[in-house]
Parts: sequence; C-alpha cells; structure tokens
Amino acid sequence: MLAADFFHAPPLYSLRVAHLVDVIGLVTFAVVAATVGGLVDRLTRQGVQGARARAEAEDLARLAADMLIAPRPLEQAIASPPAAWSACGPVHPADVGVPPAA
Repeated sequence: MLAADFFHAPPLYSLRVAHLVDVIGLVTFAVVAATVGGLVDRLTRQGVQGARARAEAEDLARLAADMLIAPRPLEQAIASPPAAWSACGPVHPADVGVPPAA
C-alpha cells in the first residue's frame, strides 16, 4: 500500500498524500485486498476439508465392501486399516459436518 502511495499518488516519490480521494482509494484498496485474501484462505481450507472427507468416505466404502466380500472380525479389520487412511490424517466428524451422536 505504501508503494502505491509512493509511486502513484501525487506528490510522486513521497509518502505524503495531497488529496483526500487518494487516501480513500488507498484505504479501499487495503480493505478489498484483505477481504479477498480472507475469502481465498477460507475456500482453500474448505477444499482441503472436502478432500479429506471424500478420501475418508472412499476408504470406508472400500472397507465395507471388503467386509461383505470376505467377512472377518471387526478387530482384525480395524487393526489393518488401508494405507490411504494415514495419508489424509485424522478427520474429526465435526470437521465434515457430521452431528454428534445423541
């Protein structure tokens, strides 16, 4: 923001601003930049969260299909989870919108 003031607002090559319109423009620029940055961060986090939820759902579906094809004790199935589970890390049910059990 200071660089924009220094190079584009009269008087040039000074941090002094001669017109109120230039101050309003610089403040508006800063507000818009902060808003866009916050939205991009939020959307990125939601994308990562969605990818983790999809990976977990695929793994659970694969585990359920394996249990139907070759039934084995639940303890044995849990003891050897698919390798993909460790790749996405732990996912808390509240992170993917699953309400707590009553």
